[in-house]
Amino acid sequence: MWKSIRKHFKPNNTNQRFRVLVLGPANAGKTTLLERLTDSPAGAAIVSRNGKRVITTDIRTRGIQNIDDEITYVSSPDFVFHDSGGFEAGGVKEVEAAWQFIRKRSLASPSQQLQAIWCVHLCRFTCHHTLTHQLLQALHSNR
Repeated sequence: MWKSIRKHFKPNNTNQRFRVLVLGPANAGKTTLLERLTDSPAGAAIVSRNGKRVITTDIRTRGIQNIDDEITYVSSPDFVFHDSGGFEAGGVKEVEAAWQFIRKRSLASPSQQLQAIWCVHLCRFTCHHTLTHQLLQALHSNR
């Protein structure tokens, strides 16, 4: 699927990039997924906040993610990822932050809008499933 997206996505201008929000519990493999999809080694992410590069040792460090940060990879410059930061057990705060982010991006200029939302979840985290499911239901009902 990723190769198909990369093959068919052709930006109209230099400001247009395919923007993806990645949702899921902490330690579900969101960062690993992005590294594999972009053929990038661990720690190769470029993290930017408000247009400025953020100095970070590794985006895998728990608790440092900011959903507004733009995560890019040299191997896939036309794609921007946003990490939900991981939904903790009972973490309504993280789900609310994701919901606010999605609403904000839906009202943004086309170059800042999300093109996709990917959910990564693990079967053993039933609480996370419930929170993610509630978020997705809310998104569906507010289309």
